[in-house]
Amino acid sequence: MSTVVQLNLKTRKILFALLLALICLVLVYAAFQRDRPWIVPEEVKKLKNPIVPTESTLKAARGIYMEECAQCHGEHGKGDGPKAMMHSPAPADLTDARQMNSVTDGEIFYQISEGRKPMPSFKKRLTEDQRWGLVLFVRSFSQPTAATDKKLTTAKIQLSRRRIKYSALTQHRGFQFIPKKKRAGNLRPALCAPCLGPFVAAFSSTPSLPSLATARP
Repeated sequence: MSTVVQLNLKTRKILFALLLALICLVLVYAAFQRDRPWIVPEEVKKLKNPIVPTESTLKAARGIYMEECAQCHGEHGKGDGPKAMMHSPAPADLTDARQMNSVTDGEIFYQISEGRKPMPSFKKRLTEDQRWGLVLFVRSFSQPTAATDKKLTTAKIQLSRRRIKYSALTQHRGFQFIPKKKRAGNLRPALCAPCLGPFVAAFSSTPSLPSLATARP
């Protein structure tokens, strides 16, 4: 093998090793960036949002969000926008109440203002009031709406009514429910016959049928 060929082969090996090292460095850097916490000055963390959450403010902030943020964070803030898969780290899920409650308004304002790759900085692209308006709108994704609160309240009331009705019915029929481990014997026809008639009376004598209730003494 000639000297020139040997040098070319050696050069190729060196270039290949350098390429592998570069790929490793990029992967390590990406992992570091993904796990790196935001470093926010303490005085900024304590900042309070000076913007009042009015309908017009939220409407304007929504327009900015849809234009500047929805492509990555998604229309509903779930981090599932059309461009979300193109970025690492992935866009934050703004509907995560636990995560959103762990940061202050000042921290969110700082993140919007300064940015961090792949998220751009909006300090020069948006006014201070617009950025504070975005803080309000971003917060709204993790907060239950009035409709959601109404549904939850209605469901709790219905469940409470069912429990009261069920309790009254069992007391009227003379049933006393007991833990599963203490249940023994068969269903007593005298307890169930008034409601279920001969069907329960016939099957209650089956030895394999466990007891569900016992009469009060």
